[in-house]
Amino acid sequence: MDSYEAANEYYTYEGREAKTDFNEICADILEVFRIEKLENNCYYIAGRASRSEIFMDWMQGLPTAFPVADDIFLRSAIDFLGNILEETEEEKARYTEDKAEKLACNLLYRELEKGARK
Repeated sequence: MDSYEAANEYYTYEGREAKTDFNEICADILEVFRIEKLENNCYYIAGRASRSEIFMDWMQGLPTAFPVADDIFLRSAIDFLGNILEETEEEKARYTEDKAEKLACNLLYRELEKGARK
C-alpha cells in the first residue's frame, strides 16, 4: 500500500483516481506490469519464462509504478525479507542477497495475484 501511494502520480494520469481498496491496488499494479513488461515480451509469449520470472525482471528495472523494488534491489533484500517475514537475525542469515531478492519478488507477486483475484 505504501509503495502504491508513493507512486501516486503514476496512477493518476489523465484524470484517473488512485485506488484505495487493497484488491484494486493489486490489480492496478499488475495492469501496469502487464503493459510495461508482458504485452510484447517474446520470452513470455513463447512460454520460455513464467509471469513470476518476468515480474522479477520488471522489479530489477526499479519500476516507478512499484517503488518497493528500490528496497529490494538498492538496499538489502535480506533485511526487506526479514522485515516482512518477521525473522530474527539468525533466520535472516540463511539467505544470500540473490536468494532473498528472488524470494521477495515471488512473495510480492503471489500476494498481488491473490489480491487482484478477489
